Amino acid sequence: MKTLFRTIFALLVICVVTSCKDDGYTYPSVKLEFLTATVNGSGVVHRVLTDRGETLSVSENKSTIKLESNSTQRIIANIEQHDDNTAVIYSLASTISGMPLSVDAPEFEKGIITHPVEVLSSWQGNFYLNMVLLIKTQDSQHQLSFVEESSELNDEGEKCVRVLLYHDSGSDTPKYNTKRAYASIPVAQYLDDQTQSVKLYFKYRADNGDFIENGPYLFQKDI
Repeated sequence: MKTLFRTIFALLVICVVTSCKDDGYTYPSVKLEFLTATVNGSGVVHRVLTDRGETLSVSENKSTIKLESNSTQRIIANIEQHDDNTAVIYSLASTISGMPLSVDAPEFEKGIITHPVEVLSSWQGNFYLNMVLLIKTQDSQHQLSFVEESSELNDEGEKCVRVLLYHDSGSDTPKYNTKRAYASIPVAQYLDDQTQSVKLYFKYRADNGDFIENGPYLFQKDI
């Protein structure tokens, strides 16, 4: 998961059967989930880890999306989970999930851009802060990433981390359409030998121009 900037938009369509069926037909139980995916040499997801800690083998992947081969990536997918710890993937997309970069990272040599977004929802899952973002756009692609503004460890082994959303809308005009972007901030890298827990704060610029900080989200090391 070395991606620093992610160009969006990753839009998912639930690929379930919509044609007419007999009254006795049972539709598959498909859920939209954030997952950590293991990708094989052909760029196909063959195993996923859910945010509940379950490892599932992918028995069928109906998505035609190819990812970086021989990698582990954060994705969002429509899946049908079976009782034998297997899953069918109906559609998938990559998420914005690179590790936060320091404010003085070379990637930000031209400045840290914070064009507006709105946070539709956020929740914790398996050492990630997951988010669904709403972004106003016309047609252009946007770039998003995470900026680590500060990271401080106290004497009790608790680390306070503040992360800012980098959002460059380029030459796009913020009107007409609102699209969703899916993001996951990884936290496990902050839980080192000296750190027992992490308090994560997430800041972004809202549509009215104000900065909004959400949190704290508490992540604790497994014992």
